[in-house]
Amino acid sequence: MTAPHLIDLYHYNAGWCEEPRCYTATCAEFQGLTAQSDTAEHAIELLKSTVHGIVTGMFENGETIPKPLDETFNDCT
Repeated sequence: MTAPHLIDLYHYNAGWCEEPRCYTATCAEFQGLTAQSDTAEHAIELLKSTVHGIVTGMFENGETIPKPLDETFNDCT
């Protein structure tokens, strides 16, 4: 599996935020990275696109790419 395909294995979540009154999506593997939109689905779609760009850049530069949490957990068993 190539690194850019990892984006589908990452853990995304979206929830409603009263201020600024929109849905905010987060990715557990990229703490502090968020995307906002009028719907939870669109916020996650935007975030996945951003994560894809980051992971692709990291892959092309030979940087260490965060493992999906499930894969990290399995390494500990």
